[in-house]
Amino acid sequence: MVRVRYATEADLDEYPVTVDPADRDRLIAQASAVVDDLLDAAVYPVDDQGMPTEPEHQAALAQATCAVLAWWDAIGDDGSGASLRIQSASIAGVSLGIRQPPPGGTPDRAGSDARRVLREAGLLGGGGPGY
Repeated sequence: MVRVRYATEADLDEYPVTVDPADRDRLIAQASAVVDDLLDAAVYPVDDQGMPTEPEHQAALAQATCAVLAWWDAIGDDGSGASLRIQSASIAGVSLGIRQPPPGGTPDRAGSDARRVLREAGLLGGGGPGY
């Protein structure tokens, strides 16, 4: 199965994010999947592959995908979400500290910048203020 990619490596070059060149394609695909989850109830024109047809939507999805990658870079995540769950670890003493999920359940895999970009483009699933 081919994963959707809302951003390209060239888009990522324009964004202040540090990504290992060997992981770029994988991380773009994973970040695109996170963005796709945010589009749950969004309505916008798409082509036969489900990709946006409007240039402003294409740009917003690329920017939101790069914002997700910047969020992961800022919190030290590798795309797995582990940094959102593991607070501390130790090998010799076999100790592991698990973060408690925030109120409401799941850790924030997208970051506020990605949500802002999608909201401003009218693409955030819930659509309402504060979503």
